[in-house]
Amino acid sequence: MSYGPIDRRFVALEGGSATSSTRTSNPILVASYRQITASIQTAGPGNHILQATNYDGLSNPLAEGNWSAISSTITALFVNVEPGMRWLRWIKPATDSLATCIFNCRT
Repeated sequence: MSYGPIDRRFVALEGGSATSSTRTSNPILVASYRQITASIQTAGPGNHILQATNYDGLSNPLAEGNWSAISSTITALFVNVEPGMRWLRWIKPATDSLATCIFNCRT
């Protein structure tokens, strides 16, 4: 099956900060996308974590305990994410605070 051009590009975490703290992106609603990729623009891959949840999130806030890790460590600069979840977020380690984390999604 062939997919069209990228429908939506979400910059989950911008890499312009040199702060040395772990950062978590805002939740991104990805329920309607059939193809999702995650990419890191950095000097090298680190211990980045992708988390997903199927909780509502629109009428009720997403609690910290509702998230599950779908990738405990990203070891590549580009990974495919299996679609089917409602929300995604990215956790960037303090050791790679200058990385830019991006979700590319296609319907």
